Amino acid sequence: MSTIVVGVVQVLATAASTLLIDRAGRKLLLSLSAGVMSFSIICLGVFFYVKTHDEEWVVNNLSWMPLTSLIVFITAFSIGYGPIPWIMMGELFYPNVKEAAGSLATTINWTCVFIVTFTFEPLQGAIHDYGVYWLFGSISALNFIFCLAFVPETKGKTLQETTAYFGGPPS
Repeated sequence: MSTIVVGVVQVLATAASTLLIDRAGRKLLLSLSAGVMSFSIICLGVFFYVKTHDEEWVVNNLSWMPLTSLIVFITAFSIGYGPIPWIMMGELFYPNVKEAAGSLATTINWTCVFIVTFTFEPLQGAIHDYGVYWLFGSISALNFIFCLAFVPETKGKTLQETTAYFGGPPS
């Protein structure tokens, strides 16, 4: 049942993102997405930490927390980090390097997904479930700061305006 709930939430949030991206802007949604994903993952880490110390109390009082954290995470991801990087690739890369840069960015993205998937179980053994979630939540928090500090807003901007942000096209 939880899988169905998460799947429905993902579909609804992805549909909502199509309405929000051009209204709210890419930078705002990416920042919001990173911040909320960080918060939800850290909450999941708190759940597992408390569970290791008092399982009965967690079962009686916090059994709702893992599903809620996943729903919040999936919603935040689907509104920001799911679609927006793919949109921004077309808006940030110069036309003469767009194909190669897009291919490289896609390769890096899926390599990182592989690394997270590949290292998740060994990290659980090394730093426990809660440690893994706190680690990934901390990385998401750094990502939040990165979005605020460095990601340009591309909503409503022409290619010339976007490239001017980075100092203009290469010579």
